[in-house]
Amino acid sequence: MARRTRNDDDAELPAAKAPRRSLQPEMVARVIRMVLSRELRGQVIRREHLLQAVSGSRVGFDALLNSVQDELAEVYGMKLVAVDVEPAPQSKNRPKPKYIVVNILAPAARSVLGQLWHRRTGKITGHNRTFSDPRFLVPRHGRSGVVGSSHDSVFGGVAFAVIVLIVVGENHLSEQDLHARLQQWGIPRAENSVNSNLGMGVSGVVAELEKLGYIQKDTPQSYKLGDRSMAEFGPKSMFAAIGSIYGTAFGPQERERALVTVSRVWPGAAMPGAAMPGAAMPGAAMQGAGMPPHMMSETGNDVDAAAEGESGGDSEPNGVAATGSGGMDA
Repeated sequence: MARRTRNDDDAELPAAKAPRRSLQPEMVARVIRMVLSRELRGQVIRREHLLQAVSGSRVGFDALLNSVQDELAEVYGMKLVAVDVEPAPQSKNRPKPKYIVVNILAPAARSVLGQLWHRRTGKITGHNRTFSDPRFLVPRHGRSGVVGSSHDSVFGGVAFAVIVLIVVGENHLSEQDLHARLQQWGIPRAENSVNSNLGMGVSGVVAELEKLGYIQKDTPQSYKLGDRSMAEFGPKSMFAAIGSIYGTAFGPQERERALVTVSRVWPGAAMPGAAMPGAAMPGAAMQGAGMPPHMMSETGNDVDAAAEGESGGDSEPNGVAATGSGGMDA
């Protein structure tokens, strides 16, 4: 009998798979800092920006994006969403997508962050927990007054109200009507005049809404929902938000009209049953982290799930209240 050798034994073993190469944490952190920085400033995020943050390293874009998405979701409760850019007139090149950051926190988590923002933490966080409780180290003292601002709350409310107006108008709002409504809310039209809570007038608010991608020109004299609004909201969440605005007056007739209107903005969207009014509105969820309104809204998928029964309407009040018929302090 021939003697077995070490090589013969090794040949019978299955070939080991090469370990999956993971990105260095410092590299992922660098990209996330860039992403959040650009998002906070309302700047566009593109593929080349992600790659530039790790220039000099041999990292594929897909691997980089996956690692960044995992970290954003686990640590920040956010994710990058690609939105298409409309091609320039007479351009044959396919437009490159841009990315926006949206909130993917569950309704319960958004509610907690809203409470932390609007209340002193000592009122909702007791000291009766044991050390084994993962929330043991949550401080009792109030949040820092440095993070966030009333401007964020008010602008978030204005942005949301404008989005609802466009939806109610079946994805159409004339420039004249938009300016008139903003003026009705206490935002001056006159040049060099600003609202004290916003630090800008009508033209400044409209320009900021366009810059952040909440609205975009439909015709030279009208607006429709922008890429960010379509990415952050779903039809069911918008229906729930409209119901929240109606409150107790949201009867069968109003519900039917709202369903028809929302379905025209999101053609082909399934609306099984009527979403319950009272879903959390954007404005408060991320202010505790110093995020501007465009990083505080809900994503369509998560809010749609909430609209089907997960949301109980117990979220904290937010900046939307600032847009009531009484207007804002000018």
